Amino acid sequence: MTQENGGAGHKSGASNGKDYKSEMLAMQKDFLLKQGNTVKEMPSPINKEKLSTPPQVGEKRKAQFPELFTSSGGGASQAKKKKGPPLPKNACVMLNEYKPGLEYSLVAQEGQSHDPIFVIKVVVNGKEFEGKGRSKKLAKQAAAESALKSVIQFKNPLEAQVAMGQAPMTGKPMDYTSDEALEVGPVSVHSFEDNKTISKPKPVLPKPQTPVDTANANTPSVKKENSEEREVATKVAEEKTPVEVQKPDTTMTPPPAVALKRTEVDLLKNPVMSLNELKPGLQYECTEIGNNPDNAKKFRTYVTVNEQTFEGFGSSKKLSKAACARACLYKLYGVNFTPETNTAHASALVPENEKMVGNTNIPVSRFCMDQELADSVAKMILERFEALVVGNMVASRRKVIAGIVQSEGQGDNLKELKVVSVTTGTKCINGEYMSDSGTGLNDCHAEILSRRCFMRYMYSELEKVSENGGVPPQDSILESAPSGGYKVKDKIQFHLYINTAPCGDARIFSPHEDRTVNDAMNETDSHFNRRSRGQLRTKIESGEGTIPVTSAEGIQTWDGVMQGSRLLTMSCSDKICRWNVLGIQGALLSYFIQPVYLYSIVLGSLFHPTHLVRAVAGRIENTLSGLPVPFRLNTPKLNLLTSPEVRQPGKSPNHSLNWTLGDAGKEIVDATRGKTEVRGASRLAKYNLFLRWLKLVEGGKLMNREALPSPIPTVYAVAKKGSTNFQISKNLLFKAFQKANNGDWIKKPMEQDDFEIRRK
Repeated sequence: MTQENGGAGHKSGASNGKDYKSEMLAMQKDFLLKQGNTVKEMPSPINKEKLSTPPQVGEKRKAQFPELFTSSGGGASQAKKKKGPPLPKNACVMLNEYKPGLEYSLVAQEGQSHDPIFVIKVVVNGKEFEGKGRSKKLAKQAAAESALKSVIQFKNPLEAQVAMGQAPMTGKPMDYTSDEALEVGPVSVHSFEDNKTISKPKPVLPKPQTPVDTANANTPSVKKENSEEREVATKVAEEKTPVEVQKPDTTMTPPPAVALKRTEVDLLKNPVMSLNELKPGLQYECTEIGNNPDNAKKFRTYVTVNEQTFEGFGSSKKLSKAACARACLYKLYGVNFTPETNTAHASALVPENEKMVGNTNIPVSRFCMDQELADSVAKMILERFEALVVGNMVASRRKVIAGIVQSEGQGDNLKELKVVSVTTGTKCINGEYMSDSGTGLNDCHAEILSRRCFMRYMYSELEKVSENGGVPPQDSILESAPSGGYKVKDKIQFHLYINTAPCGDARIFSPHEDRTVNDAMNETDSHFNRRSRGQLRTKIESGEGTIPVTSAEGIQTWDGVMQGSRLLTMSCSDKICRWNVLGIQGALLSYFIQPVYLYSIVLGSLFHPTHLVRAVAGRIENTLSGLPVPFRLNTPKLNLLTSPEVRQPGKSPNHSLNWTLGDAGKEIVDATRGKTEVRGASRLAKYNLFLRWLKLVEGGKLMNREALPSPIPTVYAVAKKGSTNFQISKNLLFKAFQKANNGDWIKKPMEQDDFEIRRK
């Protein structure tokens, strides 16, 4: 009871007590008056009731001085306004503003359950519009975009593109009465996924034209008036909505230098980006292909443009997509990505037909053949190889692949492609396994075996002619030559494909392809006069790589190799250079047919125009002369694939594969031994080729270009020396290498060619 009364007394005392704070304020006011100072308005006393009353549970605490948070309060900062242009509307919002209350319905769900594709329909003005997407939201967006394209048409599509920051796609006047603008869709509608603020380009405002008195134009008053009027006109133009954009003059043609620079800038971009600017909205389809035992993935990408399908290959989806875009750009827009061959990078003062490639004297117009044909050559060889090694994991392992393709036609209008040979391999025979009976293969590099396969193919053609009484049949690639013997028909061409640069001079100076596009398009050899350029090189026995002949032994002997000396074989670059003078038919076939030269060489990687031209022909063009007719120095056309093959690290297999047109199947050769897996003679060995030559000579049905020795030689070396013009040309070639300070040609031990075939 006592506590209750005490508590009540305390409360009553607090309520009836004095207001000490008010008394203190009054005393302070009296003191200031006595001092004679001006009394400032003091803030009103705080309401005791509000301070003494605590907030209830769950009630938000109120501000004690609400006047400080109002817009009229002194010193209070106003709320900041958001700056920047409004967010763009998507298609669904725009369509809803045009036709409120539309209903979207789900028509179907396509694809697999983990990756569905939804189809949504909307009806506008009695017409149905469908859209597809990976989600219902995207499908609804696509349906709305389709509907908008049918109901919205800009009065001036060209100005609409400029206003939205898109460059006009054409420089000629447009026909605005045509419906073509609707089909192309010059203005894109923002999708749901693109909700970021898009900055519009600053409009180009026309300068206000003010008549000025030319007599008093330089006076200060006139200058001031002109500046004031110009500022007012600019301010009015900026505040005007919508902004009026100055129309571009489409009747004027830009100078050649401007157009050239624009093409160069496009080439420096990623090909996918360049193609997207020219053809936006393309759909790429990528699939994984191949069954490589080395676990190296390979992808194929398709794209359809203008009802034409283009494809690209690569070790990743990104590379295959880029290769696909390059193929499309070349076919539709003539953009050639082969280094140093794009005339867009030439000087504007130099005609296209006079621009030379690198440090060569070859015009760009005659340097390479049609890129689509080059890609077809490689594709056919790779597809044939895949068909040969189906189910054989050992045979499918390869590092270098080569082949020869036959075409029919004139110039770049070539058709009816036919694969003549497919080969693989990177090794040479060990010296201890050399054969003196002609049954071993010394060099099992892929491009060398392809040439031997071609020789087998020519023997088959000559056997058809012999069976027909010496007259070439209608389906033969041979025809009678006016000077005697036979020659390949003019409309028949042969193309050599190698997935990398041939070993030796063509490869040793182009080891890197990690260059920018600009460097690749303008790269030349800065040190083309060095002595190391163009040197003859030899392969390493049972290994990979080459060394210059200046550091090798000059003469090879049989007993020296057997005692441990390394067996040296000329590099593939040197042998290809030899083929461009003597032909790819060899000495024995030169008795019957004229030299056969390669029309083109297609590489899959490590393509350097300057080094490649020098390696295959350029290093002897100034020192070679006096060749007997019809021998000549041939410079084949050179191409790089649209889908370059990526380097495959790892150890090369010790086997090689070969196949020739007409063979029932492939043949596997142990490259270190030079014989087949069962230790037999390969069908490409000298023994088997010489045996077929003897049968043709003994048949007596063929016409000869040169007189055959009498009696018919049965020793391989003697038969080769009997081809007089071939031997003269070969000696002139070796002297040309010496005059150019490229070194001496290393010959194999003579005992290898001294084998004999006795015929009954």
